[in-house]
Amino acid sequence: MSAGHCLSSLIILDKSMNADVSSPHQVHAMEIVPLASCPHFVPVLAHWAYLHWYLHRNIRFSAVEADYRRRASDSILPVTWVALERGMPIGMVSLKDYDLQSHRQFSPWLSALYVIPQFRKKGVGDSLIAQTISFATEKGYRAVHLFTDHRNTTYLSGYYKKRGWELIERAFDNDGHYTESFRISIRREFPDGTPE
Repeated sequence: MSAGHCLSSLIILDKSMNADVSSPHQVHAMEIVPLASCPHFVPVLAHWAYLHWYLHRNIRFSAVEADYRRRASDSILPVTWVALERGMPIGMVSLKDYDLQSHRQFSPWLSALYVIPQFRKKGVGDSLIAQTISFATEKGYRAVHLFTDHRNTTYLSGYYKKRGWELIERAFDNDGHYTESFRISIRREFPDGTPE
């Protein structure tokens, strides 16, 4: 399937989601799956990422798509998960070794959290974040990090703080824009259920 065909399918998907779902804001049968189990959605996720984070930068779509093909792993970082509603993608999130180049001492990083507009504020983002933290816990990490998009730092800071993320510092992103970096600590438990 060509990238052009996939992008046309994405437009049809967006329109059909509004028409097909009784309320464009209801989630009926969502599941979170690794991109490795549905690699045919790589062009769709790459398209979302390109439009949201890379279009205004000097990065080609082909590079973003190649990066998402690398993220179609289910065991080593980077890993991406897809939120599916009735088998169609409605959101995504990734976990990467490094994301903020000035903070390479921290790992791993939650990255590329995106939910299509019709399904926002309905718990899809929370489910994607929970999947990421669960995977990080299984892999033995003690914390997950992220940084905010400079175009929406105020909203995103509130979003993550409300969910228990701790502000690490105010810094500059990889393009020199103001950002805030956050961390959430992971409490692991011993097999008998007691905290570590």
